[in-house]
Amino acid sequence: MALTLRPERPADLAAARRVHERAFPTAAEADLVDALRAAGDQSCAGDLPRRAARRAGNYPRFGFERAAPLGVRAPFEVPDDAWMALRLPAYPPPERPRPEGVVEYADAFAAVG
Repeated sequence: MALTLRPERPADLAAARRVHERAFPTAAEADLVDALRAAGDQSCAGDLPRRAARRAGNYPRFGFERAAPLGVRAPFEVPDDAWMALRLPAYPPPERPRPEGVVEYADAFAAVG
């Protein structure tokens, strides 16, 4: 099965919200994606539930790897094997210095809790 990724379009918004509402136990995640979208932060639109995605091996299957060796640290306690990152093409190769630091979440995340 071929998968084509494209930017979200205005006509997709209602369907995308329904997917989030069905994928998570409450509407909090759908509200978060709506808030991130409204603030211009679309990086998490389309996320899968973390427990189901990890069990299915989806993160590594799509190129994600443990974030700690990349120098990407979480701003909270999280098991090393659960804190994943996707190496972007511009990320320096292992022999070159790389940026390191703690992830900063968008303000919309503060409303979810």
